[in-house]
Amino acid sequence: MKLFAALVLAAFPWQVFAAQGPLDKTIQTISKQSLKAVKAKDAAVAVLPFLSLESERSVLNKQIAENLTVEIQQSKKIKPHDSDFTFKLFDHLNLSKSTIIGPRIAQLIGRLCGTDFVLTGTIQRAGEKLRIDSKLYRTETAKVEKVTESEISANPALAELLKQPYVTVPDGPADKDPRKQAVPDFVKLMDEHSQLQNEIERNPGDASAPFL
Repeated sequence: MKLFAALVLAAFPWQVFAAQGPLDKTIQTISKQSLKAVKAKDAAVAVLPFLSLESERSVLNKQIAENLTVEIQQSKKIKPHDSDFTFKLFDHLNLSKSTIIGPRIAQLIGRLCGTDFVLTGTIQRAGEKLRIDSKLYRTETAKVEKVTESEISANPALAELLKQPYVTVPDGPADKDPRKQAVPDFVKLMDEHSQLQNEIERNPGDASAPFL
């Protein structure tokens, strides 16, 4: 991934720097708006890679989630959370490009991650624009606490990052699964993991509550 990023920088040097400002501002806006909705102290927030119709797991999808995680966890009222585990769980779920993460799926992901909130989003390309939307779900109630919508220019560098798939992280030994330490009642939640996967297969659009 680092090599690819270097190649993109070499191919589109000024576009990368030109895009960084608007993208950073969008990430900061999503972070600030989400933090306002998280009123409790010591709350944990799981940030999922954003979904897009162009790529199921693009470098840009994950980059936005990683940057959002850094922004959010800088807040004093946010409890640190293992983002690597969140990304691994996301990879295990095999979410397709047509999957819409609605309340039920978001709630189960939050329970599996052991977090109070789940932040998810979508990236949609429309001509020369990128629309970046997000939703913050409260795990306990499965209710939407905050919605943000933004639009930035889709220059060649960002368009390329949106197409390039990121490399998934291989699993470690089963006895070192972080859920055994971080999440209570691990066995029960693994059953919910299977339930979640089955639910995604049956209803990838989570029609009970569409994202948009």
